[in-house]
Amino acid sequence: LFEQSEAGSAHCAFCPTDASWLYFDLDRPPHYWGGGDGATPRVWALDLRTGQARPVVSAPDLFPVHTAWLWDECALAYHGRLPSGGVYFGITRPEGDTLWRREFPEARAYGHLTPDRTRPALVVDGDFSPELLQWLYYDSPQGGIEPICRHGTEWESLGQGTQYSHPHPLADPTGRWLAFNAAHQGRQDVYVVEVGKFAAGGAIV
Repeated sequence: LFEQSEAGSAHCAFCPTDASWLYFDLDRPPHYWGGGDGATPRVWALDLRTGQARPVVSAPDLFPVHTAWLWDECALAYHGRLPSGGVYFGITRPEGDTLWRREFPEARAYGHLTPDRTRPALVVDGDFSPELLQWLYYDSPQGGIEPICRHGTEWESLGQGTQYSHPHPLADPTGRWLAFNAAHQGRQDVYVVEVGKFAAGGAIV
């Protein structure tokens, strides 16, 4: 389908609403997933009907770290580090139309994301809080944030510089469940949360 020498690829997935689109990472040396060659865009969309691939995010100073398809539209959500510090989030169609983009200079500059099918929001695990899963809403320019639950992982407990202890949240197609990792004292476990189930006092559990 696609071939390029001296490159890596950390992620790829078909669009859930249009399986003729596949996204993949194109990671060039010397920095690969950490910045590529400084010129080649990272996230590409491949149209299986034509065999043509094109970059989804082409701004040279925006290098997405993680990417995920929305559940209800053929569009990609992504985030990455800002050159001056903090993070940015965006949503772009594979043809290149940007639907939403927002910068958060005060965020901690790392984490993961997954779309929620039941609301116009991304589930994030580390950009705004080191211990909470949160919804980041993209239906407004401000991008409101709402807590979901505590993941409480120890980010470096399974090795400094690795991602094994990172929560990596994943929502199911119904929007009812969230799965995530949490690591403590060298052990990793997988948890599942029923979204919207409230405990006494109004806290989501």
